Amino acid sequence: IKDCGFTDEQTLKMTSTSPHIFGFSKKRIEDRINFVMGFGYDKSKAIKILTKAPMFMSLDKDNITSRIVQFEQLGYSQDEVIDMFSKAPTMISLPPENILDKYNKLIDLGYNPDQIHKITKTLPNIYTHSITKIETSFNDIVDLGITPKAVVRATTRAPGLYTIGIDGIKRKIEALVRSGYSYEEVLKMENSYATLLTLAQKNLTDRLETLTTIFGDIETVRRMTIAVPTLFGYGEDNIREKVQVMNDCGISNESISSHPNRLMQGPELTYCRYRYYTDKGYTFNEANYFKLFAGSRRFESQEGLTKSELIDKYHSAYVKYKGRKKEVRSTAFRGRRQARGFIFIF
Repeated sequence: IKDCGFTDEQTLKMTSTSPHIFGFSKKRIEDRINFVMGFGYDKSKAIKILTKAPMFMSLDKDNITSRIVQFEQLGYSQDEVIDMFSKAPTMISLPPENILDKYNKLIDLGYNPDQIHKITKTLPNIYTHSITKIETSFNDIVDLGITPKAVVRATTRAPGLYTIGIDGIKRKIEALVRSGYSYEEVLKMENSYATLLTLAQKNLTDRLETLTTIFGDIETVRRMTIAVPTLFGYGEDNIREKVQVMNDCGISNESISSHPNRLMQGPELTYCRYRYYTDKGYTFNEANYFKLFAGSRRFESQEGLTKSELIDKYHSAYVKYKGRKKEVRSTAFRGRRQARGFIFIF
């Protein structure tokens, strides 16, 4: 195998899932490399494809070619088809009419071709599901109280909803309801942030605990996350860093909780904008902190500086700032610190 151009790592990866390849002759392996090269790839790329999709070493060449052509006719690129086969090898053994029937079923459920491509490139295993399973999974989500159009949007953004199973989705909804949300509020958050119910239940619980520790009570957190459900998707360290930077800019936790959308901005950008304005002699207070969170186009239009230019200017200072904060960080910070309108000297 190595004599044919595969590295040790590639050989191990390919044979760990398809050990029968060890029984192939050098001529057979070279023949398959040439076969893949026939699709327009150089030898290096062909070897990478065979490493990722070792079933190409074994399956009938005509069968592989016809499957690739079929998916290309459905609007996929050749590279996308090969990537899908590597993620869901059993797809390649399905009869052409079976694939077409499932594609048409997704059309019937309300998906357009672009949405089908997005879902199946992320989750190609959906083509291995039965039509009944696809339809049942879709209708189970509708039965939760979500409109079919909303289900199409949600599953396009988060195809993983098809793999969780309705019982798993219900458990996550129930856990959020026990935490103080109404059923309708959970559905509203899911409609806004489609990946919400694909997050592990422990992640949802941990995020609520982190936010409650920082902002003091679950009611405040409930209000914040209903307004900005993407907060559930941020890591604990990321949230704490954003809050710390804002606190050091003089923004209180009370102000942050009143404007939770500000937590969507990266901490480095917040720091850099604060430095930029204070270097110009600007003094901040609770009434004008909004300038730190203006849209990139608006900031660039007003200040003549792009986001990347601004970050480049202050990046080294931010790195030093983070280093100092890491040295002095203590458990006392853990969300209880409330900056009261002071100007932090960076």
